[in-house]
Amino acid sequence: MLENFKSEKKGFNIGSGGVRTPVFTGNVSEFSFGNMQPVKDLEVSLMGSSGPQSDNWNPGFDASIGIKLISKYNFTINLPKSEIFFSPNKSFAN
Repeated sequence: MLENFKSEKKGFNIGSGGVRTPVFTGNVSEFSFGNMQPVKDLEVSLMGSSGPQSDNWNPGFDASIGIKLISKYNFTINLPKSEIFFSPNKSFAN
């Protein structure tokens, strides 16, 4: 769940087919999914659409949460059951 996203920067990704897709970067007041402990004030990048509404972020599109979140957790991946477990590491408090 993303709470209170505010776009601060806008850029573009260009795919191998030449399609230009806008990317909006900013902070969310809180982020969580599954049973993870919410992370406060996290920078994220959100994909927009490549169509006529491409100047605006659309909450139905993808997000890249990135290293600022990943670095706060240890991950255990159970491929046969398609499960990922998150456990906060010592950097979570930072």
